[in-house]
Amino acid sequence: MSETIKLKKPCYSSTIYVTGHRGTVTNLLVVYKITYYCIGYTIGGLMGIRHSIFGIASLFLFVICSVFFIKLEAVDKEQDSGILSQVGFEVAGEGSFYRIAVNKADKDDLYYAFLPSYTDVGRIRMSIHGGGKVNINGTDIVDGDYLDKFETNQEYSIVLYSPKNKITEQANIQFLVSANLPAVYITTKSGSMEYINSEKGNKESGFITITSENGKEVYSDKMDKLGGRGNTSWEVPKKSYSLETHSNAGLLGMKDAKKWILIANFYDGAIIRNKIGFQLADRTGLLYTPDSRFIDLYINEQYWGLYQLTERIEVNGNRIAINDGYLMEVDYPERAIYEKNVIYLENGQPIVIHNPKKITESQYLFLDSWYEEMLAALYAEDYVNPDTGKGIFEYLDKESFARMYLIEEIFEDLDMGVTSHYMYKGKEDESLLFDGPVWDLDNTMGRGFDLRNEFFAINNSLTSNQISRWYARLCGNEEFSQAVFTEWEKRVRPALSEIVDTEIDELIMTLGPSINMDKLCWPGKRSIFMPEASLETNVLFLESYLQERLEFLDTSFSYKKDETISFMKSQANTLPALERIEEFQLPDDTGAVSTPHSENGISDFIFSRHGIILFTLLVIILILLIAADLKRNRKIR
Repeated sequence: MSETIKLKKPCYSSTIYVTGHRGTVTNLLVVYKITYYCIGYTIGGLMGIRHSIFGIASLFLFVICSVFFIKLEAVDKEQDSGILSQVGFEVAGEGSFYRIAVNKADKDDLYYAFLPSYTDVGRIRMSIHGGGKVNINGTDIVDGDYLDKFETNQEYSIVLYSPKNKITEQANIQFLVSANLPAVYITTKSGSMEYINSEKGNKESGFITITSENGKEVYSDKMDKLGGRGNTSWEVPKKSYSLETHSNAGLLGMKDAKKWILIANFYDGAIIRNKIGFQLADRTGLLYTPDSRFIDLYINEQYWGLYQLTERIEVNGNRIAINDGYLMEVDYPERAIYEKNVIYLENGQPIVIHNPKKITESQYLFLDSWYEEMLAALYAEDYVNPDTGKGIFEYLDKESFARMYLIEEIFEDLDMGVTSHYMYKGKEDESLLFDGPVWDLDNTMGRGFDLRNEFFAINNSLTSNQISRWYARLCGNEEFSQAVFTEWEKRVRPALSEIVDTEIDELIMTLGPSINMDKLCWPGKRSIFMPEASLETNVLFLESYLQERLEFLDTSFSYKKDETISFMKSQANTLPALERIEEFQLPDDTGAVSTPHSENGISDFIFSRHGIILFTLLVIILILLIAADLKRNRKIR
């Protein structure tokens, strides 16, 4: 087996042959012809001015537009020759071939071919752009020829010849094949990811095809949008993306919808925290837990890594089915000020309202008043609002809060009560507030907090500006603590035991080949937590953490209930004082906060698409003004 090599650039591969551009020179000639004929003949003819004047003007405009096209073509220009840009492999599915480009390794003379799980080593067809041939391990192969069988994880010599039979490049190539996973093929409209990856808000349309692990095409259609997503996860090399299909679709057996998330799981050394977290939450009965599937992702023929195709959290008949109800999220104050609809609790904790997207003043005032009433009941000695006479469980759904509390105790979520904590409520005045669904679990289960033999979610050492204080207060209520014990024994413990005993190892076995490909594609440190640890070490850590957490909570909730109740009451009755957040901008009574403009600077705008278009229009206007002035002077003479 060859030495493992890190990639110089993550997933670095040619995309010039699938782009919407046809080369810089072609683009610039088109621009020049358009500007010359439009300005020189059309405008010049109407005004009777000689074409030479407008030839100069069109040349000036041509130079300006060239900056734009050269910028667009920079990446393609870097890869316009050699194995990287010309060599690919067409893998046979059921009735179709899918072209896979090669990826460059850190060694100058090594390339990778990352192939999908359904690859038949006897049915791989050579694909060479620009003519010529390749020689692999002494065998000449031309475009369209089938390769002989090969061994994975073994290096083979590869020589690329030009159409004139001259050697263009000599290197080695290593084939790697995934297993057990579907493949998702995305082609963006531009044929490049440069625009999407340059800024999180950028989006592009395109086309998407999905094949099963056996190569059967199970979905193929236009794609309305592919764009960036995430907060801290957006700053890493392997990015997560939001995906919107052209019409409602049940991708890979999930429920029909248009909006999906491609989770990169870059921070998680074990890869599977989000997956097993969703599985546990679903089995405990937390409604609307996102469904997901692991997939091998290819973008513009280039292997992009192991991703988790996931349902998006949204109000939808097949997602969170609350009709015109309210979907809300606890978020950081510094992020909440960029949102349009935010309620601030007494201690300054922001609650972002995601649905309805356009909230009315009456809806905002209703929710604001409702939270005040609920908190008055929560912090009352008898858990009854003194003004309305309503008990706390006339405001909160007891079972969902008990289940989510247990999830938080098990996972020790770094973001608990701070961000990515969702809740939902029906539109009716009397409807209850439900806790969930869970989201963003890569920084959990021993990553950040590792209190294996202590309580976490009701621990008073956590800051008071967190929704977790709700759990501490709720656990002081005997009705709630009994619900916690019941949910633990009936649902949570059996589900957690099954995951720890068998499912983690089974999942890692299933994902093993794809995890290996992903780590070669995206090498380097992935987190400040155990950054040097191997996959095996990360998985063992995860299993030991969950096993110890299971034992501690089982002892606390099944065998030492009296001690646990006593501890819960002590935490509920010794809460820290609430503190109002003053350093962040608060909204007006309508809850609307305007999003500040980007601070990237005027240079970014000038070289953006909009900047180029605006500048071009200004140049055209200037030319017209000059032409009008020349015509007027001519008449005077």
